[in-house]
Amino acid sequence: MMKKSHGIPLPGGQEEVRMAGLSNSEISGNHFPPFRVDIPTLIKRMDDMEPMMIYDVYSRIFKGSMPRLYENEAVNLEQYYESYLETFISRDIKDLTQVADESAFFKLYVCNCCKNCHQCKL
Repeated sequence: MMKKSHGIPLPGGQEEVRMAGLSNSEISGNHFPPFRVDIPTLIKRMDDMEPMMIYDVYSRIFKGSMPRLYENEAVNLEQYYESYLETFISRDIKDLTQVADESAFFKLYVCNCCKNCHQCKL
């Protein structure tokens, strides 16, 4: 029986595994049981969470959920996400859509972000 791969193949038989960002509970350091759709459990979960001020909510949204940003507080957010976008465009988008001019695509991406969310800090 062959092993089922869950990642992107890399040279040398290695593979890159894509992982989701951290959850709000992980960032907060809370250790809740697995999520269940059960009203009493959800109410207890809400009661056990510490309330967040609106500034903290927006700060969390702006910072994102990438583990690297929480491992090292000295990471520059602008540089981190700029590098993230460059990697995304050069590795994922360029191969899928045959982008010839990465700079033009990046400008298009920024314009789209600005049009859709009015605040795109790059």
